[in-house]
Amino acid sequence: MSRIKGGVIAAGHGTRFKDKGVETHKALLNVAGKPLLAWTLSQFVEAGVEDLTIVFNEYNAPDCTHYLRENFPNLNVDIIVKTTASSFESFCEVSARIGPHPRLITAIDSIYRRGKLRELLQAAENRPPGAMVLGVTSFIDDEKPLYVELGPDRSILSLGRGKSGWVTSGAYWMPPLALPSPEKFSALRRYLISAIENGTPAYAFDMGKSVDVDHPSDIQTAETFLADIA
Repeated sequence: MSRIKGGVIAAGHGTRFKDKGVETHKALLNVAGKPLLAWTLSQFVEAGVEDLTIVFNEYNAPDCTHYLRENFPNLNVDIIVKTTASSFESFCEVSARIGPHPRLITAIDSIYRRGKLRELLQAAENRPPGAMVLGVTSFIDDEKPLYVELGPDRSILSLGRGKSGWVTSGAYWMPPLALPSPEKFSALRRYLISAIENGTPAYAFDMGKSVDVDHPSDIQTAETFLADIA
């Protein structure tokens, strides 16, 4: 595989945390002694990703950029500062900046076992060049899980049609597909559902246990998980 391009979506406002009185930017929330941003960037470094694009919103960008530059000085990061209307718009911004290259894009709030992004990249090498490879988990503890229907050879038959034993886990290997206008979809999941319905080949990669840090209570879940695998 040629030089790997990575992307991180970190433009959310962390509304569920703010509603509970937590004022820390979501990307800088402390989980087991490190902010979410550090857990995510460390996974990319371990996977050998050399070029990274990350989108922050206008409110978290100063603090997040400072943390990134201080703690990951050798990582080549292209920072986008934009307050986007949806996760799909953030995805489009990152994808446009990366250009016509395959890319590995993750959400900022997913915690999984060390090395899993590297394994996902290795799995993607064995799939057709035009296919998406989505990280999935059988640990279902999300408020609005996106269920994945699997076929032979872990091909993805559909997303979101009904409950199954698998849900997406916030990691996406994407071919350089032409994307619609950001206004077309209200969320990244809507785009992924549509892409598969319209024939884009897609496969699943088992990320093992994966914890989405969407609520304050998820921090304890993530910390317990990290302690168990330490």
